[in-house]
Amino acid sequence: TMLLGTALVGMVLGLHLGSVRRQRLVKVRIHELGGSYFCDWGLPVSEDIVPNCLEHVLGEDHFQTVNHVNLSGTGVSDDQLEFLDDLPRLETLYLEDGTEVTDAGLRHLVEIDSLRNLYLPDTITDEGLTVLANMPQLETLILSDSEVTDAGIECLSRLTNLKWIYLDGTGVTLEGAKRLKQHLPDIRITYIFGELT
Repeated sequence: TMLLGTALVGMVLGLHLGSVRRQRLVKVRIHELGGSYFCDWGLPVSEDIVPNCLEHVLGEDHFQTVNHVNLSGTGVSDDQLEFLDDLPRLETLYLEDGTEVTDAGLRHLVEIDSLRNLYLPDTITDEGLTVLANMPQLETLILSDSEVTDAGIECLSRLTNLKWIYLDGTGVTLEGAKRLKQHLPDIRITYIFGELT
């Protein structure tokens, strides 16, 4: 029984260390690209539970997880987004201005179940929205100045958690925005004609 317990603890510790190592590599990659990230405590940590000295000995990576990544202005391309899979608690991703991300790159984001807020570049089209329609956890979607149209946003009506979509500068018409609002009555839609709340 003790041997089984020791093996189980070793296995859990090995998984944790692997996760910490992957996150550390992702942080390095983000810096190499010229991006930035923000961390949140991965565990409910307080001074009473984990003394500061333990954080200094083990390193902050054991107690923090990356949950916001900003790659805007980095020139990141579609295939370079693949490394984000190693951030299991990524909630917000900024890919707006200054990236080379297209519809094809969105396939790398579908498997990130924790991703809630997505700020996309103007290169996204209706084809990319069909990929995003497979991300039911999305709450915020920024598509300003992109080439999306009424036809494209139709498929987003399945995203029942979507609370805000920003469509300013797109090909979406007032009628298209109203149709989306009919499917998602609680959504806030910002677009060239104003805002539907």
